[in-house]
Amino acid sequence: MSVERSEEPAGFASRAVAFVTDAVIFGLSHAVIAWTIVQVAQLLARPSLGDRLGPWIVTIGGVVFAVAYSVVSWSWFGRTPGKALLGLAVTTQDGAPLGVLRSLLRFVGYLLSTIPLGAGFLWILIDDHRRGWHDHLAGTRVVYRPSARAAKRDLLETASGSSRSD
Repeated sequence: MSVERSEEPAGFASRAVAFVTDAVIFGLSHAVIAWTIVQVAQLLARPSLGDRLGPWIVTIGGVVFAVAYSVVSWSWFGRTPGKALLGLAVTTQDGAPLGVLRSLLRFVGYLLSTIPLGAGFLWILIDDHRRGWHDHLAGTRVVYRPSARAAKRDLLETASGSSRSD
């Protein structure tokens, strides 16, 4: 009997690639949204107002967008787009979906994990269950969980493979 990949904790490399993918998606999205808002502010008001508001829009909007990107992704979908691309999911310790409050706590854990030169993320390398500080703080884990399409394909391949061996 083999261990199902969906129960296997995701490793550091998979999580790092997902994190970088999310950072790129977030960065590009934030840049487009912030640029659009600044351009609208310059059209609707004096151009100098748009110039003065630009840095505030980028900074405050970026923080709000970062929290929303992560919390909405984890609590509504169980994964960020980067994690989805790699077949990863974020769950509670018992495999349940995250709620909004636990997702917010996990986001705070992300911030704490970055402060000491990313040590909270590097902890994944030495933790027996591949959990970072943010996972320990929020009571979460990241596991391999392929998309429904991939799971269906694997099921069909398993079924067709077992019928061939009979």
